[in-house]
Amino acid sequence: KEISDHIYSRFISTAPLNEKLTPDTTLYSYYGVRNDLASIFNYLNIPSTDSSSSGFWRTATIKGNSAGLNLTSQAVTGAYITPDVKGMGLKDAVYLLENKGFRTAVSGKGRVVNQSITAGANFNKGQKIILMLN
Repeated sequence: KEISDHIYSRFISTAPLNEKLTPDTTLYSYYGVRNDLASIFNYLNIPSTDSSSSGFWRTATIKGNSAGLNLTSQAVTGAYITPDVKGMGLKDAVYLLENKGFRTAVSGKGRVVNQSITAGANFNKGQKIILMLN
């Protein structure tokens, strides 16, 4: 033990750590249901503000230990207009699309990176849409 401690002590730096910590500037964006996102932020003790009192879907932007919830235009479309679900989790994307009248098929795991019907295009009730996840 003494020998190993002596060898180990040769490689430990005794210089003080003078690096200044930089604030987290990473920006994260998520899409989902307003109540679900607010519940997650509350559980994680992340302060959040909601920019709208109406609507169901939100874009959550997290930067520097605080979050902002904004009404997303992606989910707010006309009756037979395809919404943009890119960036959403599978649960939220399927919920939104099936409530609009789509039949959904899924390929992959993770978040939606592509959809077979272009956002903003007209569709017929019961039409199939394929979601590609990554």
